[in-house]
Amino acid sequence: MQGEFRHIFSLFFATKKFLPRYEQVFYGYDIIIVMANPVTLYFDNPSILQRIKEGYLLWMNISPHIAKNARYTIGTRIENKFLDLLELAREAYFTKKENKEDKLKKVSDCIFMLDALKFLVSVAWEAKLLSHQHCENIATKLNEVGKILGGWKNSLKNPEKKNRAL
Repeated sequence: MQGEFRHIFSLFFATKKFLPRYEQVFYGYDIIIVMANPVTLYFDNPSILQRIKEGYLLWMNISPHIAKNARYTIGTRIENKFLDLLELAREAYFTKKENKEDKLKKVSDCIFMLDALKFLVSVAWEAKLLSHQHCENIATKLNEVGKILGGWKNSLKNPEKKNRAL
């Protein structure tokens, strides 16, 4: 009878060696933390691109509520301006710091595009294509983007001047 159960005793030692230990089970929660914090953008989450993307997503939720004849004219134009602004901001963000004149020109182009976008949104609101709430949501997001772009342009113009209070 001892010969029949000899493999069970050796199996007990094998499981003790290969199964995770107490510390690995109860203190090894690093996988859960990584899964709980997903990364949305892989380039350090730049706030300017994030804000423009949020504004574009707001617009995508608003555009189906515009009248059909205006949706394909001014609605499409606003959507294209959002996409152009997002592309210009990405180019400006990834331009090397050594090319200050080029970076400053791209940021200035972003500001120009943002002004055109604000103008088109105000025209759509005046034509009563947007509700007050929708216009307020878009204008708030565009103002945030404008403040970031203005600060970015000022920091490129005056690199020795820091905007920090000591």
